[in-house]
Amino acid sequence: MIAAMDSFDSTASHGLGGGTGSDKALSSRLWRGGGGDEELMLFANDLVSKMEAAASREDYDGAAAYRDELKRVEARLSPSGQFMRAKMLELRCGSLSPQAMAEVIGTLGRTVLVGNDAVLESLASHLHDSHVQVHEGAESALWQIFQRSGRPEVDKKLQEGVVLMQDKRKLDAAEEVFSQVCNMCPTFAEGYNKRATVRYIKGSSIAIGEEEALLLLSEAVQDCNMALELNRFHFGASSGAGLCYTELARVDRPNAERYLRSAIESFKHAANLHPHMQGAAPSIVRLEEMLRNMT
Repeated sequence: MIAAMDSFDSTASHGLGGGTGSDKALSSRLWRGGGGDEELMLFANDLVSKMEAAASREDYDGAAAYRDELKRVEARLSPSGQFMRAKMLELRCGSLSPQAMAEVIGTLGRTVLVGNDAVLESLASHLHDSHVQVHEGAESALWQIFQRSGRPEVDKKLQEGVVLMQDKRKLDAAEEVFSQVCNMCPTFAEGYNKRATVRYIKGSSIAIGEEEALLLLSEAVQDCNMALELNRFHFGASSGAGLCYTELARVDRPNAERYLRSAIESFKHAANLHPHMQGAAPSIVRLEEMLRNMT
């Protein structure tokens, strides 16, 4: 939501038959040919963690077993999955300069057609980096990936709405387009995030009545929550919920304290996802002061 507003883890056994019940189920499905790049990459990340843990315990036989499993898993990745995995390993190695790291992050942002949890988690971790070019690059890359559903017709429709929402006279049309995006691809977080943005803008207008504003802002909060349910790394949707709750506190004075607490919680969640995000920290300070003055 924020972008539009600114413009707007087995020690006893090794091998794919070991581990927990969920590990076994996933392993069995993967080696029967099931599981796409996302599951394979998440499983690879888990194997890396287990390999490193085994090595730290000086369980070198176990570490070697996990290493061999990892090679087999990585071989199952599609060409694009292997490319993404290679770039993620570059980021994980920790030996890159900030500039080189930013370049790898930028490459992921430009080339990843649709974000999976493994890629998003890797990029989101760099939102915490102290180097400006790294965390700003990670933010930009994530926003690029957030805009892609993996379906060209859905992405085109999303961009139609983005164009419309730039004109305040076309907000109703933009909201309808984003609703179409949500219907076309109900698992695409950005459709809900963009619709939340439009509903926030409309609900914040002084030209509408209190009842209509409450409805629009409440629907915007629901959209932000849906976006976060679909994409747990969506710092923009969390910040957007904070903005909506803040506006609800203004409109619905009798319930202002409750809304302010929800706004603070949303902005804190956004700041936990993206510590360098502009606006989150000042908003928390300002809202906490408002809350103190009410009690």
